[in-house]
Amino acid sequence: MARKEITRYYDDLTGEPIDEQDLQVLRFALDETHYQLDLSPASAQEVRNTFARLIEVASIYVPQQQRQNKRRSAPSQADRELNKARRQWARDNGWDVADRGKLSDELLRAFDEAHPHLANNR
Repeated sequence: MARKEITRYYDDLTGEPIDEQDLQVLRFALDETHYQLDLSPASAQEVRNTFARLIEVASIYVPQQQRQNKRRSAPSQADRELNKARRQWARDNGWDVADRGKLSDELLRAFDEAHPHLANNR
């Protein structure tokens, strides 16, 4: 007997079904608790708009443990390949980006929005 499993996605805000190619997974943290939402493009934009004012006035915080870990380890091959892809995408989309050095948070956010399936790699 053959068996076929089907995965269906639903917008966490509206409960409406989402086609897999339209699925946007948004991840965020508040008070050290991490959350994830499965959203349609419209709901994802609504959440981004809601967070926009907060992000505008917030500062980026990197926990001490993550700062220590970053100093101790060299980037993995996967990290280097992802940054290479980010730089190429940025150039292809009109960004002025250097061959080396840190990528701006603005560029990383734009890349993540264009590639939601890779957003958890940051």
